[in-house]
Amino acid sequence: MDKIKKFLRKRTQKEKEILLGILGLLEKREFFGLQIKKLRGTSYYRVRHGRFRIIFWYNKNNDFEVEKIEYRKESTYKDL
Repeated sequence: MDKIKKFLRKRTQKEKEILLGILGLLEKREFFGLQIKKLRGTSYYRVRHGRFRIIFWYNKNNDFEVEKIEYRKESTYKDL
């Protein structure tokens, strides 16, 4: 099973709604109000919302692809 789907499945309904809402905003390219930062040395970006981190990047078609969604911890930004 996809790690992102598994992570979302284990969250509460409220957390799922928040995370899916953020993903919807990224898809529409509505960045206002999101805490987005480009990660140094990579082509990845991260969205911060509370203790959650969404790591994503834009492909050649300029569509975004989510690399991972995690709680903030030491290993969140490793292996990118």
